[in-house]
Amino acid sequence: MNRSRRPRLGVRLLIAVVVGLAVLVLDQGPLHNWLQRQEAQSLDWRFRVHGPVPPPADVVLVVIDEAMIDAAGGWPVSRSVWAELIRRLTTVEARTIVVDALFEPRSQPGDADLVAAMRAHGRVFLAVAVAPMGDGRLQLMAPAAPLAHAAAGLGHTVLGLGVDGRLGHLPPGLDVEHDTLPALALAAARAHGQDPGWPQDNTVLLRPYGPSGTIFTVTASDLVADAVVPSLAGALVVVAADAVAVGERFRTPFDASLSGGEALATAIANGLEARTLQPLKAALPLTLFVAAFGASLLMGRWPAPVSLALLALLTAGLLAAAQALFVLHDLWLPLAAPLLALALAAVAVEASRLVLVQRAERVLAIERQNLQRFFAPPVAARIAAMGEVGELDRQVEATVMFVDLVGFSTYSERVEPAVAMATLRRILAQVEAAIFAEGGTLVTFLGDGCLACFGVPEPAADAPARAMAAARRISAAPDGELAISIGLHHGPLVMGNGGGARQFQFTVIGDTVNVTSRIEALSRPLDATIVASSAVVDRVRDQAPALLEGFVEAPPSSLRGRTGHIDLYVLPKQGSQGPGGS
Repeated sequence: MNRSRRPRLGVRLLIAVVVGLAVLVLDQGPLHNWLQRQEAQSLDWRFRVHGPVPPPADVVLVVIDEAMIDAAGGWPVSRSVWAELIRRLTTVEARTIVVDALFEPRSQPGDADLVAAMRAHGRVFLAVAVAPMGDGRLQLMAPAAPLAHAAAGLGHTVLGLGVDGRLGHLPPGLDVEHDTLPALALAAARAHGQDPGWPQDNTVLLRPYGPSGTIFTVTASDLVADAVVPSLAGALVVVAADAVAVGERFRTPFDASLSGGEALATAIANGLEARTLQPLKAALPLTLFVAAFGASLLMGRWPAPVSLALLALLTAGLLAAAQALFVLHDLWLPLAAPLLALALAAVAVEASRLVLVQRAERVLAIERQNLQRFFAPPVAARIAAMGEVGELDRQVEATVMFVDLVGFSTYSERVEPAVAMATLRRILAQVEAAIFAEGGTLVTFLGDGCLACFGVPEPAADAPARAMAAARRISAAPDGELAISIGLHHGPLVMGNGGGARQFQFTVIGDTVNVTSRIEALSRPLDATIVASSAVVDRVRDQAPALLEGFVEAPPSSLRGRTGHIDLYVLPKQGSQGPGGS
């Protein structure tokens, strides 16, 4: 790519800085919510690419299904039903039991039965609710005292929602009534023998394992009916309702509706594995500027396909790095803002390149326009495209035209120089227009005449017909006491640079050119406007015979400086009978 048509390094670096700062500001302002949604989508993509992973084998979900709820007379089920479930889990040697249900603070029938079952097991954890108070503090709503005292521990089940209802974060601890209430998942994990080390004053981003059912699940109906179930010995069991109208639902990358019980089991499993998703928010500015600088340096430097391929590689590298950090180290590298910066920087650099291209094309157009002031358009186009001056040299077969303004010397003696110049310019402009209209090349002006060629610089089979058509146009150009004389001949010639080492001059040379000059000189004695050789007339007769209307054959003529005769045809001047006329 031409250096003048690509942004300079300094410009590209400036674009990267401006774009990077702009995206940082937008991320904190008007585009924050939109970027957060895109970031959530990118995280979903990372989960799906990685695919489901097996949860800890000792985490089991026991769901109170529709059949048990119907059998118990509806929701909420009685405390006796809960007692029966806990006794059954004790029988199958479940090590830790977590009840994902909120028991009302007041006493109810069956409390004593439930308390006895809980004490008999010894490791039953209950959920408590928290509610905001008017002063911003949280109020504890715990189960009735006998149940709370029988439990091995209490914990909250608050799960923060991410964007669009996604399963998001877990507060490990909540300040409730001048005390810190641990999350139920954290209390259960600790009791089961694994302290995740989650800080109490921060939130934990949960990692779902897969779609619904990824965590091993048993129905409470099968359990109570003493159906054959896999061994639960040593397991941490979460007991939760799974009816359609009961409990919360969460979105995950794998599932549109994950039950609250499985969400709690997911949090507990994360705790047992001491894992959490760590967002690298501090790395956002660095990643963002790396993306912006990378795009700015790659775009606008090479042809568009190459630049786009390199930009795709940069994007793929950024995605691969983010996925590797996610899979290997549970790190969440932000992608939405960096990819936006990458795209904006690429567009900005490409836009600046297009501006430079348009500017260069305007300059080139002006240069070509200026070149055409000194050379015929076909010659100017060839000169502009060639690498060396010598590339223009070539031998071609073409039709040559000499034009002369008869009587101009006498005319210029009688009028003011300015008037003579104006008349000359007017007539030569008409001559030029006629030559260009027929695709001819005006080689040079010769005082009060000119030399033109048809079939130069590119060969043309219909060059003789074009030359004759231009001659017919030119013959009507002058008026008053001035007249036009035109000579036409067809044959081989050499075109190229006829100037010196520094001064370029396009020209044509050869016997064909010399003969044409002498043919034009015969227009005076032959009393003709156009004198054409048989080499031209014979070809025009085959190509466009109508152009020969009014032409007559001249007597055999000899040319100055040449032996023999040449066959000529003439178009007599108006009012003249032509050669041999009386």
